[in-house]
Amino acid sequence: MYQAAYCAGLRILRIKDLSHPSSIEMLEEVGHFNTQPSECSSSRWYGPWSVYPFFPSGTIVMADVGAGLLVLEPTIMTPCSAPADCDDTNACTVDSCVSGSCANDPITCNDGVGCTVDSCNESTGCNHIPNDANCPWCEGRQTCDVLSGCTQTVTPPPDCPNGCDEENDTCLPPAPICGDGNIDEGEECEGTNFGGGESCPQGCTGGLIAILTQLVALDVLFATMMAHAT
Repeated sequence: MYQAAYCAGLRILRIKDLSHPSSIEMLEEVGHFNTQPSECSSSRWYGPWSVYPFFPSGTIVMADVGAGLLVLEPTIMTPCSAPADCDDTNACTVDSCVSGSCANDPITCNDGVGCTVDSCNESTGCNHIPNDANCPWCEGRQTCDVLSGCTQTVTPPPDCPNGCDEENDTCLPPAPICGDGNIDEGEECEGTNFGGGESCPQGCTGGLIAILTQLVALDVLFATMMAHAT
């Protein structure tokens, strides 16, 4: 039950026993919010006058004489005397009774097995689904066991003479070879591509030397053409 009680603030009451003649035994206060502590030193027409608590999210919207529209997110602790009183029927929580109030903390479903996909179902609890794709590729494709992890190689390791890329499940490409006529990454000196410093491990010249060599060749060609013209 939710009461917008003016200077008494918002009162949240739990209905315990409708058959009991005493309101003290029938109702139990489980939440309270005072919107006007400085203005409500005595009972008067001030503070919250209307409350709407029926959103699926549990959010409470309240109209207040002095503060206007208020949006609240209450945390209501369930009273208890034993953990059995706190059963929320959710298999993904650990139910306990702490200092007379219920606590329903989420469980951890991490099984410590790197190749399983861990999740939790509210009805059945933790799930650990084996996924072979999470096993190493460079060591040969393996199967994922929910208890022991990646075991039993089902395919031989790939033939990767230049190294293996575990992240992308592929072999590394060969290193660039200077002078093979292909402009590979890091081979600025190949062909007529003179794009700066050379980083090819075989030690191509490239860069400024290659540009000067090309200019000298053009100069010789121009001189030869002029000699023939005269």
